[in-house]
Order: sequence, then C-alpha cells, then structure tokens
Amino acid sequence: MHKLISKKMMLLTGLALITTTVVMASSVGALGTSNLVLHGSTTLGPTMVAAETPFQNASLGVTIDGANLVQNSSGTGISDLNAGSCDVAMSSRPLKTSGAETGDSAYAVERDAVIMMVSDAQTPSYITQLSKIQVRGIYEGIYADASGNTYWDAGAVTTPAGGIAGNDLAGDTTTTYEPSVSYPALPGNGHSDGHVLINIFARNLDSGTRGFVGDSTANGGAVFAKASTLITGHLDASDYPLEQKYLGDDSSSHREAGAGAMQTAINSATNSALGYAGLGYTRDSTHTNIRDLLLVNDSNGLAYPASNINVYSGHYPFSRFCYLVTKNGNANNTNAMILVNWMQTLDGAGQDCTITAKELRLVPDEDVNHDNKVDIFDLTQAGNDYSHSGAAHFTRSDVNRDGHVDIFDMTDLGNWYGTTIVQP
Repeated sequence: MHKLISKKMMLLTGLALITTTVVMASSVGALGTSNLVLHGSTTLGPTMVAAETPFQNASLGVTIDGANLVQNSSGTGISDLNAGSCDVAMSSRPLKTSGAETGDSAYAVERDAVIMMVSDAQTPSYITQLSKIQVRGIYEGIYADASGNTYWDAGAVTTPAGGIAGNDLAGDTTTTYEPSVSYPALPGNGHSDGHVLINIFARNLDSGTRGFVGDSTANGGAVFAKASTLITGHLDASDYPLEQKYLGDDSSSHREAGAGAMQTAINSATNSALGYAGLGYTRDSTHTNIRDLLLVNDSNGLAYPASNINVYSGHYPFSRFCYLVTKNGNANNTNAMILVNWMQTLDGAGQDCTITAKELRLVPDEDVNHDNKVDIFDLTQAGNDYSHSGAAHFTRSDVNRDGHVDIFDMTDLGNWYGTTIVQP
C-alpha cells in the first residue's frame, strides 16, 4: 500500500511539473502565441513598453510580452522577424524596397522627427541650424582637414570632378561619389572663435534612425551618398560608402548603439559634440546640456524647429513615422494585427502611449475631423461644440484636452489654419 501511494505521489508530482512547465512556457510569450514578442527600434521601443499594460487591460485576447520586448535596432528587429525570432518588429524607418524586407508589411503607429543636436555648453552659441547638405558634408568627412578632423569654421568645399572613392567597409574602392558637389561653409566660418573641433556621433550601421537620415528624401535627395547596388556581405543593406569610410564600423567611438546612448553621449560630452536622435531623446530636464538645432528646408531655404506643426506638415525636413512590421504569411499575423489596429485607433489608448514616450500621435488634435488638413470645417465643428464641457477630450473639438471647448481651442485651430497633414 505504501509503495502504491508513493507511485501515485510520484505520478502526480510529475504531472504537476509538466503542467507548471507548460504554463510557464506560455507565460513568457513563446513565438506564435497570443503573447506577442517584439524586437527592434530604440525609438519606438518606449512607446511599446508604455503600451504593454493598457493593451492587456483592453482584454482583446492578445498581450505584449514585456519580458521579451527587445530594443536593439530597426534593422536587427526586422532581421529577427524574418528569421522567426519575434512576432512583430519595431522600426523607425520605412521598409527597404529590395531584399528580404519586400516580404514584410509596415504599419505606421506614431510620428517622430530626427533632431540634429549638439552639446550646448561646449558649442558656440551661434551654431543654431544646419542644412541637409551641411549634415551630409559633416558626416561624410567632406569638410575634414588633412588630419581627418572637422571644425565648425570649415569653409565651403567643392568635391573634385572625378568624385571621391567609396572605400567602404565592404571594400568598395571602384565606385566614386559626390563629383563636383558644392558644400556651403559651416556656420562657424568667419567667427573668430569658430575653430572648434566637432566630435561627430552617429548611430550603428543597422539603426533605423541612421537609415532614415541617410535615405531621407524630404524636399530633395538622399542625405548620405548611397551605393547604386547592394554590396554582398555588407553589415547593412543601405550602403553609405562615404559616411562609413569616415566614421567606421560599429566598433568605432563615433557609433552609438541606441537612441538613449546617443542622448547620453551628447549631454555628457566635454567638447563640442554633434549627433542625432528622435523626439523622445533630445533636451529634457535631466539632459540639459543638449541644444536642438533647426533644420533648413531645401524647398524654401527657411530653418524650422521640430515643433508639432512643423512635423505634422512636413516642413521640418527630418519628419518621419515609426512602424510595427509583420512578416507576410506569418501564422501569428492575426494576433499581430490586433495590436496594430489597437495602436492605430484614433484617440485610443495606443495613441496615448506615443505621448507618454514623448512622440506624436498619427493624427494631430487640431485636425478635428481628421481629414488631413486644418480648415473651415474644423473651425465649424469646434464652433458648434463651443462652450461645451466634459471629460478631457470628450470631443475632438476639445483640442487642448482640458475638458472645455473655448477660445483657447479656437486660437489653437487658428494657428494651424491652412496646414496640410502629411501621410505615410
């Protein structure tokens, strides 16, 4: 009898262990389950971290596996998706139009802007703006002296008619770039105190932010010179030969692995430093040694800050979207799309998470009737709701979300009047 009880106890213990193992396996978000595993962008990552709890509270039968949400980079996240290592990728750049990413689908879930920023105390106060071609020249080493150093007082440069040899990380020495391109002098030129070395920081090679800056076609051509064909074995399919030639690979001291690391590097610099990051990683109460630069719009020559209206309208040249990415044909896409749709819902909890992460909603509050422009119809709708009160944003006419439709909302709409909202 004792032996029989012991055998039963052993059997029950074994079954309990098996059950526990199964429960634990499902709780950590094994791939293909309703507990979605996300990898990718350090720009979009904080938004999705903020989304974990409200998405779970929505009780849609799908959750975000916060324990396995990996913020590495857009390129790595998309590669992980295509390799089957995650259910959804997070990306701060659009998908590439060739290679493995053509089998993926991207869904915009928030707006962002890439900010060029400098270390404030160490950089001359008159360094307040850059043009895209100046950014290009700095990051490609066009302004560098014979020792490879770039200073804020660098003069105008015209590249040789024969161009510059690529000589990038994949050994592409046969192609030349930038033939006879004129680069204007940097903003310190002509200032007696402008001979200040620029410590240049860039993101890692597979960073979506680096890829966005390099490929940015807003108001003109790409910022970085880009190879016309992909080079086999390259660390990143977006090949920027001169930027890589000048700043090196991921082991270089010029490269930062994430947006937070970039923010820290610029803020803690002991000399004049230049870098770039998304809206959530610029100057704030704990990073006070960062100065956000204006960016010149090539179409009109005016310099714009990355204000909300300039990002939504596209006047700020480095305005962009961030995306959730799924792999076409993935068996778990039904669950993934539940997350995508929740994130994209107008005025929903998912869009609120973008604000938590210091990013922007897909649709601005000023576009009251969400038709991608601010015009007389928005003013009319707000006028019809005038003097009404309720919970914060009880109606889209409550533009400033203070629970009242009043003169402050009308003034805000007036400031945005005539603005067209750019789309993905």
